[in-house]
Amino acid sequence: MNAKRTCRLVVACFVALLVVFSASSALAISPFPAGWTEYMLSNASNYDSMGPRVSGTRVVWSRSDGFHTQIYSFVLEKSPIADALTSDPNNHTAPQVSGDRVVWVGSDGVYDHIFTWKSGDLGTTQVTAGNASFDSPGVSGDRLAWRDEDAGGHLQVVTRKLGDLSPTHITGEAVQHDSVVVAGDRVAWRAPDGGGHLQIWTWTPSAGSKQLTTDAVNHDVPCVTDDRVAWSARDAGSASEVYVWKAGDSAPKQLTISGGGDHIRSNVQAFGDRFVWQDAYDPTGHTQIMTWKVGDASPSPLTAEPSNNVSVVISEGRVAWMGAVGAYEQIFTWKPGDAGATQLTHDAANHFSPAVSARAVVWNGYDEQSHMQLWGIIDTLTSVTKPAVSPASPKHGKTAVFTATLSAGADTDGAKTLSLYHWESKTVKQKVHGKYRNVKVHYWRLRNTVPMTGTLVSGTLHLTASVKPKYAGSWRAQVSCARWVGFDECVSPWRTFKVK
Repeated sequence: MNAKRTCRLVVACFVALLVVFSASSALAISPFPAGWTEYMLSNASNYDSMGPRVSGTRVVWSRSDGFHTQIYSFVLEKSPIADALTSDPNNHTAPQVSGDRVVWVGSDGVYDHIFTWKSGDLGTTQVTAGNASFDSPGVSGDRLAWRDEDAGGHLQVVTRKLGDLSPTHITGEAVQHDSVVVAGDRVAWRAPDGGGHLQIWTWTPSAGSKQLTTDAVNHDVPCVTDDRVAWSARDAGSASEVYVWKAGDSAPKQLTISGGGDHIRSNVQAFGDRFVWQDAYDPTGHTQIMTWKVGDASPSPLTAEPSNNVSVVISEGRVAWMGAVGAYEQIFTWKPGDAGATQLTHDAANHFSPAVSARAVVWNGYDEQSHMQLWGIIDTLTSVTKPAVSPASPKHGKTAVFTATLSAGADTDGAKTLSLYHWESKTVKQKVHGKYRNVKVHYWRLRNTVPMTGTLVSGTLHLTASVKPKYAGSWRAQVSCARWVGFDECVSPWRTFKVK
């Protein structure tokens, strides 16, 4: 065998081994429910990966590069490896993500500032400036919120929508403000009153600031969604309750009533019109996960087993939490329409810090060398079927019924739309051999956009819509399932049919 051929063979073997190693390091080996695909996002790093967040299919977290803490991003089902969003000789922490926009705290060597990046950007953007420190970033779409240390050392609430000429300083009182959260254009936070009690505040560009609580108790960290703010706080007794305020309400409404026990409710989270929290009292003395949707008569339990369930999170319609199973903490998930919770992890290890989106759940766990790794799992069953039409060849001007199903893992609360396109032609001017001529072109023209109604059966949403096609000829239909503002849609394959 000649030297050149030997060299090529060695290189080929090395590349093959590298591919095998890369694939095995990207996917961990744990039993997961059918229809879920797992990713080891931190790629077996020797440095701890911390603070995962996910929006849609984009995951972000912080991890040391051996010298400084950097920000990393990974798009499930697309990224071969994690991308480093930062690589300078400074520390970057506390990443948050909304759609494809990421924000975090990064040092300039002296002060901590707020940075942002969005898919397609050539580099990162420093949002804040000056000789002061900034922290607690939040993001919703293109609106950012954070805390800014003023000249007196007090942390104030600041917001900015990308495109604004300058930030808006929401607060200015000589007190410490904390727990800043943002959803849409609404910001909420806590601040102490004159008696030192932590009160809840909110702000929007149109309505300005509003104090939501005034009683002599401390209120827990708020959450915000759409036009609602929610939190937990002690009641007149020894229990704590969940409170919700909606824009236009004169006062917050108490959502829970303790009844026969001292329920300690905490960690209230919300997305859309659904709320979740932890309740530290049940007949067995364990912490359980509760949920309530606007319009429900009362809250419902998501867990009931004799073990503690904590660290609940919700986003894009999906809920996840950490629950004790035997000696280990495992990750669970639930979405509207599920018959019960799904246990995602089963291995003999502790799992923690879950984050969630409509299709994905991510979390931290330790590997055999006690390094904190980051895993993600995505629901590959999420899909909307090709719409069926009855009759198969309807007559123009007569009713045709379109049906489809939305399978497990999808957001069952968002809008579902049937779009109908008709094959048509038109005459346009085009340059042919140097001269403009009238040319007939054919194209699919959108003729109807119709909302679909759904019936939920065993986790599958059965959709239907009725339409009277106006014209004979070739048509095609597609169903789209809107996630939420700023997130991708799930769409069906096309259905082509003839109208007589």
